[in-house]
Amino acid sequence: MKIKPSQLELKEFVVLDFHYDFSHFEKELSIPELFKEYTYDLDFAIRATDASLIQIFVKSSINHGHSALLPGYSLKVECMGIFSINNPDDIKSEEERETLLVNSGLVMTISYLRTFLAGITGHFPLGRLLFPSIDLKDLMRQKREKITDSDPKSEQKKKTKKKKV
Repeated sequence: MKIKPSQLELKEFVVLDFHYDFSHFEKELSIPELFKEYTYDLDFAIRATDASLIQIFVKSSINHGHSALLPGYSLKVECMGIFSINNPDDIKSEEERETLLVNSGLVMTISYLRTFLAGITGHFPLGRLLFPSIDLKDLMRQKREKITDSDPKSEQKKKTKKKKV
């Protein structure tokens, strides 16, 4: 089948920050099982510098920033995908624009993050770490909750609702 190019075009992918620590372990462990036990965190932000230029920031930590770290890798990476939207006036609604940015732009940026991590950890002592597949619907639900919880207007609504009870 002949592909139709997307309106969203990846212009650049860059790694903004990367941290790596390795902790040795005494007993023999199954590396694939160890990697499954790691905590994987991911957050993102989408910024538009103008109507047609979009920056998608993704920040991820793996077995990092928790008090009970497992042995092996502790990783933190921040990256950014830079996208342009061809013919932005053809996008009919904000919902259509969000769908394009999330289903294409965010997914592409996470894929590049996954490729970066697999490539670089391939040179580390325990071998390649494959970032797990993501439930995008759940990620979006968590992001909406995080935005709602941090929104001062949302806090005021919660206080108002509590007073009515």
